[in-house]
Amino acid sequence: SCVGCVWCVGCVGCVWFLWVPPSNYTFPLSQKNEKRKLRFQFKWLLEFNWLAYSEAKGGAFCKYCTIFVKVGGKNRQPLGNFVKTPFDTWKKAKQVIILFHLYLS
Repeated sequence: SCVGCVWCVGCVGCVWFLWVPPSNYTFPLSQKNEKRKLRFQFKWLLEFNWLAYSEAKGGAFCKYCTIFVKVGGKNRQPLGNFVKTPFDTWKKAKQVIILFHLYLS
């Protein structure tokens, strides 16, 4: 049964059967990133095995946190980017992705 993740309505194998774009996929250019022409980079999926891209939501998520994390992190902060809402600010994105991963470790 679904635990309320952002991926599906059933959660049966959703971590293992997530949509993965082909390596030649052209990620959409969102309005907030239009001026700088910044897009999600496929290589981030290869570099960070916990990262997933949602075509439907237009951003990145931690594929494990979306399913298993139900309460905020340190000091019970509200769940946001990468968990409940897509991360989609591509300026300095790799640094943010690395910091998110370090925060979880």
